[in-house]
Amino acid sequence: MAMKDFGGSPYPVAPAPPPSVPVQRPRVTAPAPKPRIVTNSQGSYVKPSAPAAPSVPAMDVFLNQDSGYQQQLREFAKSLNDFNADVTRRRGALDTQYGVSQKAMTDQSALDLDALKQDYGARGMLRSGLYGDAVGNYNTEFDKRMADLDRQQQNAIASLTQEQGQFGSSEQLKEQAAKEAAIRRRAEQYGI
Repeated sequence: MAMKDFGGSPYPVAPAPPPSVPVQRPRVTAPAPKPRIVTNSQGSYVKPSAPAAPSVPAMDVFLNQDSGYQQQLREFAKSLNDFNADVTRRRGALDTQYGVSQKAMTDQSALDLDALKQDYGARGMLRSGLYGDAVGNYNTEFDKRMADLDRQQQNAIASLTQEQGQFGSSEQLKEQAAKEAAIRRRAEQYGI
């Protein structure tokens, strides 16, 4: 052993240990299973048949049993029901608003026509052609405003119906995509 000088210490220094080297141990595997010996009804040895491949369920059966696909269908149905409920609520609001506006216009018309009658009556012109013209002009203007209100209501309902149709079509496309994904899962699972 070599002596090193560590500030005058007389103790010997031990050499550094060698670096550790990982040791690979051989892998122990189980022996291959021995073939099973099978005899037929006549006592002869026969080659065992391969295990039967799992039967592939029919498409409808698979789709009915595919929990992921069924969950998606439930979510799509809930989404569609929620949207239809919202459309029904909005349609009710539109109908209520239309009814209120129509009643307000009709009530105002009665007040305006009564005011015209009072005005022309106070001037002694109730049976004149001027009063008839004023009432005719008012009724024409009222009919135009009522037609505008009707048109706005029909446009709002048409827009709501179109929105509902588009949402329904979108949900059908989502359902079709979910079905195609389930069919792919079936193909991968059964190797078809």
